[in-house]
Amino acid sequence: MKKILLVLVGGTICTLADRGVRKIETEKARAMLVEHFRRSDSPFADESALRIDVGARFDTLSENMSFPLWNKLKEYFEGRPYDGYDGVIVAHGTDTLAYTAAMFSFLLSGTEVPVFFVAANAPLDRAESNGGENFRAAAECICSGIAPNIYAAYRNPKDGKTYLHLASRLVQSADFEGNFFSRGMQDISTFAQRRAVRFGGVRMRADFGGALRGRKLENCVLKLDPYVGMDYGAYRLEQFRAVLHGTYHSGTVCAGSPEQNGNILRLAQDCEQRGIGLYVIPVNGMREGGEIYESMTPVLRRARFLFGLTEEAAYAKLSIACSCLTGEEFWDFLGENINGEYADDNGQG
Repeated sequence: MKKILLVLVGGTICTLADRGVRKIETEKARAMLVEHFRRSDSPFADESALRIDVGARFDTLSENMSFPLWNKLKEYFEGRPYDGYDGVIVAHGTDTLAYTAAMFSFLLSGTEVPVFFVAANAPLDRAESNGGENFRAAAECICSGIAPNIYAAYRNPKDGKTYLHLASRLVQSADFEGNFFSRGMQDISTFAQRRAVRFGGVRMRADFGGALRGRKLENCVLKLDPYVGMDYGAYRLEQFRAVLHGTYHSGTVCAGSPEQNGNILRLAQDCEQRGIGLYVIPVNGMREGGEIYESMTPVLRRARFLFGLTEEAAYAKLSIACSCLTGEEFWDFLGENINGEYADDNGQG
């Protein structure tokens, strides 16, 4: 018999609608999730084939995810609740799914069992909900012997296919779409595909998460995205240890505005004066040494560019580094491929 531990963080997959308002109903949602799986034609649907135990409950909508909640989840996993289980399924909301998945792809690196993050596009009592299918996909991958790592499983409404994602590469769902994507994601729509999944070239750093045991994550990284009229003077930089700055789709950010407060070079100067690191996360696919726009030339000299990471992975990685590491450990961690987060265009680590 296989055994899976179900951890209920919350989100849409743990809600039910009442007079137009979606509310957390974790226990009812859990029962529906398990019942849906038991009634399916999965080869593991019968209780004699798979036991599903419920672990911790956090009962939060994912838009309310926070560093204190991340620390509670981190502390929970540090207690090794998965000992004796074949894998873990974490039910989470979609709004911050990619951020939590990225964070725990590092914190749980070296895990001895597969850990799956699953979510839903609608409450489980809705016909259009993909929550039951996402749970089933995760359960079947675990029971079929997928290699230990941190994953996400999600059926995209756009094409009706269920995809397996390496958690360190998952990207937030775009507005109005409700689909999730990642580099190297694999179609696992059928049971046969779920039995054969592997991420080539990905190697976890053994027990990296263990090195962070007992250390607290802190909200110490300011994440910014460019927009017209940006005013860098509006931010209180002194409460942060680093600034992570995104770019427009062409890998640019304002560096030539006549308005000093709207120029990233003003931000760079302020960061230098305060001893705060300035990091730029280029768009996916932008490579170090590739062509850049002229406006970005001075930025390259004033900021550290994190090529090859998603914004979510960069934010998680920098938050861990600034919270828990110093000196050579800090720089080694940023540069090392801990769990496949640095990937080429083919999805290989």
